[in-house]
Amino acid sequence: MTQVVEAYRKAACELWGMTPEAAAKGIVEPEDGNGWAPDALAVIFMEGQTPMDYWGDGEAQGFKLAAVAGVGYVEFVNAAVAAVYPA
Repeated sequence: MTQVVEAYRKAACELWGMTPEAAAKGIVEPEDGNGWAPDALAVIFMEGQTPMDYWGDGEAQGFKLAAVAGVGYVEFVNAAVAAVYPA
């Protein structure tokens, strides 16, 4: 696991109270992201996997998650997937 994925999983647990197991399912390495963001540092599955919501306050949650993780920024790929890219 890369340091970026580890940082985002830890941040999700801290920010949203996710369990490490849930964070591991919702925040994955790019090669495990079903091809959604192959050039990303991490892939975040939103719908049902993390509290991020494309239609609600997802953008604000992405900013908060990136701030807590301390690396990169979150960008939406589509309504169900977000990705972490270098800042």
